[in-house]
Amino acid sequence: MAKDSLPRDGIMSLKVSTVGGNLYLSGWAKEEIQIKDLSSDDQYEVKKECLEIQFPQDGIMHIPHNLPVLVKTVNGDTYVKEVGSEIEINTVNGDLKIRDIGSSVIGTDNRDLIAQRVQGDLN
Repeated sequence: MAKDSLPRDGIMSLKVSTVGGNLYLSGWAKEEIQIKDLSSDDQYEVKKECLEIQFPQDGIMHIPHNLPVLVKTVNGDTYVKEVGSEIEINTVNGDLKIRDIGSSVIGTDNRDLIAQRVQGDLN
């Protein structure tokens, strides 16, 4: 299992532009961002304190608990857990499961939405 870890230094937010498959996003206590099963097709770069990433297939990431997240489009299912910062998810074309998260804004979810233990507003 290939992993790529980035120190959080200077990264103030995460933007997941597109995911061709499923997205698995978990918060953790480390001050680094880990991308699992990184392939040569996955693309990421840091722009103005924001880590921008896109996954042609599935995306699996561990991020610091307090890193704000914007997810633009996921073509499969999305699983988000243990992220205490603000999360905005625009479009999920599969099921969306969120657990132990902070305030969240959900745009379009075309299937089921399951939310557990949301700390703050869920719009």
